[in-house]
Amino acid sequence: ACESGDTKLSFSVAWPKGGMLTLEKVDAETGTSLSYNGHYSLAGAVYGVYTDSGCTREAARLTVGGDGKAQIFLTQSTYYLKELQAPKGYEKDGQIHRVSVTDEGGSCKIRENPVLEQIKIRKKDSMTGQGAPQNSQCSFAGAEYTIYRDEGCTDPVQVMATDSSGTAVSGELRLGTYYVKETKAPQGYLPDTSVYPVTLTQEDSIEVYE
Repeated sequence: ACESGDTKLSFSVAWPKGGMLTLEKVDAETGTSLSYNGHYSLAGAVYGVYTDSGCTREAARLTVGGDGKAQIFLTQSTYYLKELQAPKGYEKDGQIHRVSVTDEGGSCKIRENPVLEQIKIRKKDSMTGQGAPQNSQCSFAGAEYTIYRDEGCTDPVQVMATDSSGTAVSGELRLGTYYVKETKAPQGYLPDTSVYPVTLTQEDSIEVYE
């Protein structure tokens, strides 16, 4: 209240009701926000917060921190979250996430799909340098290459087998450094004793020689 001479004024302030919106992102495979390796980080993901399902009226913007979380105070309402920028090593989230904020807050937990790539091997004859066997007594088919996590080749991940063209493709793998070594030679060739390091940042292809 405020008095001035014979005039008395009174007023009150009605603060809008609301709560804290918490966004949490986790790795879809590990279920945690911990970094799988240096090629992945949930930090830096950016989400727009919208008041409409078409995501045309932006009310706020969230940037995820190193703990995989972001928070903001919002008035009580229903909001829609849309990823605007994917974090390092993860696919962009294409879903729209609906969340209600009350006086007790609101939360949204999102599972982020990691980027996965493949290793491709292409064999060549070491004497001719060609991508075909020297003669009919030799074959590129059936060679087996094992992918390892460690340089000492003690922790296997997958085994690839070459086809008649000398090509082998791995299954989908996490980004990172792997070591590839022949563990079964094809017909007519001596075993390849080399260990091939591959840092997987996008689809990688290596040439190996028999």
